[in-house]
Amino acid sequence: MGTLDLWWAREADSGPVRVDSAGALDAALDQAQQDEPDWPMVVQAVVDGGGFVDIGLDGDVGVLYYGGTQPAGGWYSRSEVPSNEATVSYFSMGNERPYPVNSELPIATVRQAAAEFMTTGERPTCVSWQPRPLFVPPDDQDDDGF
Repeated sequence: MGTLDLWWAREADSGPVRVDSAGALDAALDQAQQDEPDWPMVVQAVVDGGGFVDIGLDGDVGVLYYGGTQPAGGWYSRSEVPSNEATVSYFSMGNERPYPVNSELPIATVRQAAAEFMTTGERPTCVSWQPRPLFVPPDDQDDDGF
């Protein structure tokens, strides 16, 4: 089993919380939710080697964003059943982070994916993913916005 460095708002000045077991990960995510109970929040989990998963927590649901090399690129979680019908916002250290339609998952699935990431350092396979859309600068957009 690997280790993760976890970052959230209260930890910004004192460094990350390091976890090396599923129990320690769950306890840290519980603490993060207690620290930021008033809005959907993000804990960033960084594995040795530079890959990361953003773990969004909002009561009974959450979201994921994978950034790493296995596979490369940015990937949002995707629910197999309809979930959020519009973009939802989670907050990371005071900054708003939008997540696309159908990215919210049951919180137990989000935690399972975080534990898998800690073990493998790769994009979790226990959830489905949707690629991050490519950004098109406004000057390069067609009349329809793309």
